[in-house]
Amino acid sequence: MARRRMGLRAKFILFVSALLMAFGAVVTAATIHMEEEIVRQRLVEKAAGVASLLGATAPNLFVNLDVKSLRLLLRDTLRQEEVLYAYAFDADGYILTDGTGENPFRYRRLQDPVSVRAVAATDQLMQFGPRALDVTQPVYLHDRKLGGIRVGFTLAKMHGEIRATRNRSIAVGAAFVLGGILLAAFLVRAVTRPLARLMEGTEAVSRGELGKTIEVRTGDELEVLAASFNQMTENLHLSMEVERRQAEALRESEERYALAMRGANDGLWDWDLRHGRIYFSPRWKVMLGWAEDEVRDGMEEWFSRIHPDDRERVKTDLAAHLEGHTPHFESEHRMRHKDGTYRWMLTRGIAVRDESGRAYRAAGSQTDVTARKVAEEQLLHDAFHDALTTLPNRALFMDRLEQAVLRARRSRDYLFAILFLDLDRFKVVNDSLGHSVGDHLLVGIARRLHLCLRASDTIARLGGDEFAIILDDIRDVEDAKRVAERIHRDLAAPFTLDGHEVYASVSIGITMGTTACEHAEDLLRDADIAMYRAKALGKTRHEVFDDTMHARAVALLETELELRRAVEHQHFRLLYQPIVSLESGRIIGFEALLRWAHPDRGVIPPSEFIPLAEDTGLIVPIGWWVLEEACRQMRAWHQRFPLAPPLSISVNLSGKQLAQSDVIEQVERTLAKTGLPPSSLILEITESVIMEDVETTTRRLARLRDLGVQLHIDDFGTGYSSLSHLDRFPVTTLKLDRYFVRRLGESGENSDLVDAVVSLARQLGLQVIAEGVETPAQHAQLRALRCEYMQGYLFSRPVDGSTAEALIAAEPFMPEEEAAGRPMAPAGVGLEPA
Repeated sequence: MARRRMGLRAKFILFVSALLMAFGAVVTAATIHMEEEIVRQRLVEKAAGVASLLGATAPNLFVNLDVKSLRLLLRDTLRQEEVLYAYAFDADGYILTDGTGENPFRYRRLQDPVSVRAVAATDQLMQFGPRALDVTQPVYLHDRKLGGIRVGFTLAKMHGEIRATRNRSIAVGAAFVLGGILLAAFLVRAVTRPLARLMEGTEAVSRGELGKTIEVRTGDELEVLAASFNQMTENLHLSMEVERRQAEALRESEERYALAMRGANDGLWDWDLRHGRIYFSPRWKVMLGWAEDEVRDGMEEWFSRIHPDDRERVKTDLAAHLEGHTPHFESEHRMRHKDGTYRWMLTRGIAVRDESGRAYRAAGSQTDVTARKVAEEQLLHDAFHDALTTLPNRALFMDRLEQAVLRARRSRDYLFAILFLDLDRFKVVNDSLGHSVGDHLLVGIARRLHLCLRASDTIARLGGDEFAIILDDIRDVEDAKRVAERIHRDLAAPFTLDGHEVYASVSIGITMGTTACEHAEDLLRDADIAMYRAKALGKTRHEVFDDTMHARAVALLETELELRRAVEHQHFRLLYQPIVSLESGRIIGFEALLRWAHPDRGVIPPSEFIPLAEDTGLIVPIGWWVLEEACRQMRAWHQRFPLAPPLSISVNLSGKQLAQSDVIEQVERTLAKTGLPPSSLILEITESVIMEDVETTTRRLARLRDLGVQLHIDDFGTGYSSLSHLDRFPVTTLKLDRYFVRRLGESGENSDLVDAVVSLARQLGLQVIAEGVETPAQHAQLRALRCEYMQGYLFSRPVDGSTAEALIAAEPFMPEEEAAGRPMAPAGVGLEPA
């Protein structure tokens, strides 16, 4: 059978009935209770007064931790009537002093932490114990909790007074009291205890103890109320736990965001579009040199500082984002600093939109990118300018030349010119004074060239000692020529560099840009071709490009390609021209002369390809081929014609060959490979090659001489050798250039110079070979001047190997043939053109 619950109404009726039945007892009890309360209240008021006085007096002692004064204060308190004990404790619940001298409880923790926590929630806590009223008074300084003071008041006196009152009342209503006590016990069990538990629960909740639960089993509304209370506290606990976690997550997120912003060193802005206010962070303001209170919250504070050239673009980009045309806002622009300068800023942001898509808020950051922009501008400048002279480089020059070409196509009246400049003998400056002086010279030349031009013209350094100029909007070619002449005049004055006086000159090629021009590269190429034409005609001059120059350049390029193929497939042949002794009339040796056996053009003379081979460096492999082939041929002649002394072979050694670090080893290997004795090899070197680097050349010639090789100076008299060096060169013979032999007349005129060379050679112990002897009169004059050896068409043209063998077999040349005026060569041998 289910238990029947008693409702509150039934309990109330029962209570009233009990009250009427025990009225007298209740009155008696009420009287006793009232007097007890009066006694109790008196003790409470006294205790509250003492505790409040101590709480008002103690703050400074707690701040200064003046334990001694606290002890004295508590000792005075202990002397008061009814005071049992007094403690002072800090904010953590540790006892500082108890008012006695021994302080046995100092730094002990209070045994009732509930009371300690209660102090934080109430101004004063009073608790009745079995033998004392315990009063806890918190001590604050402003809002700071310093600790508290606990004072205990004895209940003995109060209990005595209560007993006296009870004794007086018991005699009157003893019978009524007994019934009231029984009824009160039932009510306490039925009603008071659940309510007390509810009260304890509410107090616990008020202290923050949300896990507190109440157990009530009364079977009535109090049990339902207790269950509801428990559910409420559980829900509240869960809700507060969720809020705590959310708050913690929010705090961590805010800390991460703040740390990221500090690490990024960015300024922040937050724009309230609805109210037209914008927040600028302190860092945003500091970036522009402003203090916190110097920038207001209006958008004009931002836009008014943007550079006028950037302002409209920033506004347009921002409006496009706010209207939803772009996913985010990003802009690089200049901002005016407080010092008046402009700094480059990168501003980013994003809008927050409502349900309709309308932006009501926008926020973002501002980053100072001035250093990056300056670096980018410097990199861009360096990419298009020469590091030494700061002039535009080839890339920028070609860009401007392309623009000039496009303009010429659009306008028939527009005319421009390109000047290609190359310094004359710049290598001499670098080799003699050093590259540092050479660099200073280039800078000085760049400055003078700049002064010769207008602001609209462009001058660039293309590399090395090459410069190029675009003369913008000229009338005709004469304007270009006048600029070239001005450049020649201005560069004629010497440069003073590091204490040296240096002269410089340039060769200039000129080409005109008109409506017919198509490619900028072609114009620069034509100007380059004209410059080389100016160099070929004597340097320190200018030439205007024409079509024949281009044709020659194309032909030269084709010749170079064919020459490279000729080197690869050895399309060369050697001819041999005898060298004759005037004393014996015999051939003492041959000079090996190179010919190019072109498959289509026939035999090409060396004057048409040797300069090209020198420029391209092909002269080195060609020269070593000539040396080996000539040595092999002479070794074969030695075996067939064992003459005494043996024949020698003369081979020209180019300057590029002599400059090779292994030139000695190369000659030595060739002699060993062919088996030719070193004494039968003659290496001919022009005096201009020797004078390029006298010291190095002299050392290498000495090593060649040590091999046993003979050394001759070729084309003597046409170079610029110094007679003071002539005796230092390890040579045995001078070859007199054909220019001096050609000037000898039949009557002996113009022989003084030849006589001087022969006399000089004789004094230095050198022999002389005269080249280009073509007439008997020249032969007779050279004999009269006692020139020992001769070479020329009078004896034989350059011939192939088989014809040369016939010449050797037909020796000697007969002197009477000379007297008869006949060619001094065997019949039918060597006179036909090679």
